[in-house]
Formats: sequence, structure tokens, C-alpha cells
Amino acid sequence: MFQDVFTAKFAEKDGDVSTNWDLPRRPDGTVVNNIPIRFIKRLENPALVSSDVVGSVMLFYDMATNYSLKSENLPALELMKEAINPERSTGAHKLGRQYEKVSNLLDFRYYGKEDVIGDDTSKAPSELNKKATTLGKKFRSLASMSMLAINFTTIEVGYIDALMSSIADAVGGKYFTKGDLMYGYGLALRHLPYIIANIGNPANSDWLISAMQYNQLSRSNSEIFDRTDQSRFRKALNQVRMGGYTMADYLINTMILGATYNHYRLVDSPDGSSKKFMSKSDAIREYTKLGYTEKQAVSKWENSKTTLKEAYYVEDG
Repeated sequence: MFQDVFTAKFAEKDGDVSTNWDLPRRPDGTVVNNIPIRFIKRLENPALVSSDVVGSVMLFYDMATNYSLKSENLPALELMKEAINPERSTGAHKLGRQYEKVSNLLDFRYYGKEDVIGDDTSKAPSELNKKATTLGKKFRSLASMSMLAINFTTIEVGYIDALMSSIADAVGGKYFTKGDLMYGYGLALRHLPYIIANIGNPANSDWLISAMQYNQLSRSNSEIFDRTDQSRFRKALNQVRMGGYTMADYLINTMILGATYNHYRLVDSPDGSSKKFMSKSDAIREYTKLGYTEKQAVSKWENSKTTLKEAYYVEDG
């Protein structure tokens, strides 16, 4: 068990999309920029086929969606980049650094060069170079994580800072009120046992945990569907290293989510033709447009007892 976890952390994996080893190249060795298309090449070793069927499908879907959306605006971004290219435009010699920054941004966000090895050489990196680089990245990550994981002062300061910001938002009353925040705090405390009991569980029937996943406040879809072939114990083991930060963020986010869902209420539209969920400020803006006073608008909002929380329920876990 622990050997598998260690191997997964320090060995190169076929699902690793943070390092682009196979950059397409021209005959002279220069790199061809393109949006990466992953997970479709034939495996040299059939034994490397993944047993994580759900995770593999989700990764492929994420890659295809990423390719489609980036392909739409890439031409315009490339034209913008070339407009400040000091080698191809007149009077743009002072924009050399800006051109370099834009190029690096496109390389990182669009061309899959998050961590490129051999980009400036005429040949792809050797297997030894790959393994040494992968191992070095993992050890650097482990060192940083070790220093952060035991830094309880940073965890506490971050939690208090987020809590004070939430209180300030409640006092302002734009997104939720002080009463909503207290409701969210109570909701988070009531669900805390279920949250602890479902660590590492991608499917559960708890409303608050499901709402956090639905809004991707706890984990993104790629994280939720990552390593679905592993046991809950192994998943929990992977999360425990930064558990202090995760729990602090989770407690704040559950409180804010509960406050926000409790604040939005189902209110009649000013013309009476329909109903929709509105915040207090939304109701004031909508009703004052048609001549209502602010007090009347607030009364309409307060008289509604149906909150946004009641519009969502968990079905089939």
C-alpha cells in the first residue's frame, strides 16, 4: 500500500499533464506550437493501460473541452502577440520584454509548456533526463509541502483573515447579511461530522458536501474524478499532507456558501409575471426601477420564506 503511494508520488506517470515531453518539432529541431491533444496515442507498453476508467474518461473530456475553447480565441491572441513582435513590426523595439511575456503566457496556458524539457535543443530529452527532472520536481514539491504543512501559524492566520473578510462582507450586506452568516456558520458546524466521515469519498448524500462539489468550492471536477480506482483510505492519505489548510478553507467556504444560499430568496418580479431568486440588493434595484420605495422592496424580499437552499436537493448521492 505505502509502496504504491510512494511510487505514485515520485515516479513519472502516463497521466501527468504538467510536463510536456513530446513537443512536436520541425526538421531543424525547433518546436512547433500547438494546443496539446492528449490521451489518444497508442501505448508502447499495453501493461500501462489505466484501470481508472471514470478518471480516464473525465480527463479526456477535460482535454477535448480545453482544446475546443482555446482554439476559438488562439488566432486573435497570436495576432496580438505578433503586433508587438520587435522583429516583424516597425517601431516596436521597446516592446521586447512585453513580447517575451506574452509569448511565455501563451506557451504556458495554451501550448502545454507548463514545464518544458528540451525546448531550446534540437532533440528531445533522454529517458534519464526525464526521470531525473521528474524526481527533482517531486522532491522540490515535497520540501515546500513539508515546510507549509507544519506551519500552524500560517494556517491560523489564514483562517482568521478569511473569517474577518467574511464578517466585513456580512456587515456590508451586499451578498449576505449578518444573520445569513450566522446561519451559514451553524450549518457548517452541524454538517462537520458528515464532512469528516466523508473524507476521500467522491459520492455522498450530504447536502452541504454535495453543494460544495457542485459549486467546485472544495475540489474541481478533475480532482473529484482523479484516481477513482483507488480506495478511500488511499485518497485520504493523499489529502492529509495539507489537511490543515484544506480544513480551514473548507470551514470558511461552507459557511459562506450556506450564508449565500440562505440570502437569496424567491421573490415575485415587480410586474408580477414571474418569480426569481434575488438577493436583498437585487430586490431593491428591481423594485425601485418601477417606483417602489426601498422600504417596500425590502419588505417584498423579507416576506419570502423560500431560500435558494430549498431549490437544491441531493438525489442518488
